[in-house]
Amino acid sequence: MEWSFAVRFDSSVRLASAVGCCAGALLLGSSVASCAREAELDDPFANYGSAPALDSGTPYEDPPGPTSSGNDARDSASAADAVAPADAPAFEDARRSPTKTTDACAVDAFSPEDAAGPLDAASHDEAADGADEPSPADVTPDDPDAAPPVIASTASPGDLLITEIMFAPWGPEPQSEWFEIYNTSVDPKLLSGLTLQDGYPRTHVIAADPPVVIPSQTYVVLVRDRAVAVANVVPDAAIAYEYGAGLAPGEGIQLENDASGALSLWNGSTLLANVPYGPWGLTSYGQSIELDALDLDGSDDAASWCLAENAWAAGSDDGTPGSDNDCP
Repeated sequence: MEWSFAVRFDSSVRLASAVGCCAGALLLGSSVASCAREAELDDPFANYGSAPALDSGTPYEDPPGPTSSGNDARDSASAADAVAPADAPAFEDARRSPTKTTDACAVDAFSPEDAAGPLDAASHDEAADGADEPSPADVTPDDPDAAPPVIASTASPGDLLITEIMFAPWGPEPQSEWFEIYNTSVDPKLLSGLTLQDGYPRTHVIAADPPVVIPSQTYVVLVRDRAVAVANVVPDAAIAYEYGAGLAPGEGIQLENDASGALSLWNGSTLLANVPYGPWGLTSYGQSIELDALDLDGSDDAASWCLAENAWAAGSDDGTPGSDNDCP
């Protein structure tokens, strides 16, 4: 007990001496490393708190579990680097307690050049600030600045009307054909999943990827061929869907010019809109037919339709794709 007390007292004296040495080194500009070495000489507790020394040639092994890198090659290299004699100074210094006097001097004794270098306080603050800034990948749909998703409901009879049909364009057919739908309701309606049917009858189900939605009280245009429609100056912004994409001219639904001409819109087995225009005698090349009133009642009757009389753009056919009809 007396020897233990004496040794501990001697160690405390040496610890106090080391602190004084470091303070003096900072004031007088002397070598801090030299001070550290002097404080360490003959200290019976020089390795107090250090990790157990490894036998020479015994590799250090990562513990199993999530702390292992999962890379066998890199783990082997790390193990080889850890091989060192038990008395190697670098090996021991790496495992000494951070509260050891020599380490405290070495860590805290920055020179004026160090304070002005890339590791100064301002740089640390900037690094910390940058680390807190979210990247674009961190932005979630809960972001208040993000646009809310559009919620569209399934259409019922009376919600959607076929309001204009271009079945006899001046351009090549059926590529230049198109028709217009209007949403009479106060809510967006989902066109995806609805079935188009011509007078043959051939059918086409409107695709769901991406979803096709018609906004409230808005006209949209469905075209056989988008590129041809745009070339014929159909407003690109009004085009909601291309129903003949990838089809040969003789395939898919077609807007016939004879008495068999018809176009209807279905939700499963529920008829939403029907325009049996073939027998009406309204065929005139370069002119669409337009629904006079936005009302489901009578929309399947010739008396509710007219021939368009004005071009919607310079060099275009006559009609009003994507906008109000102009029946006299």
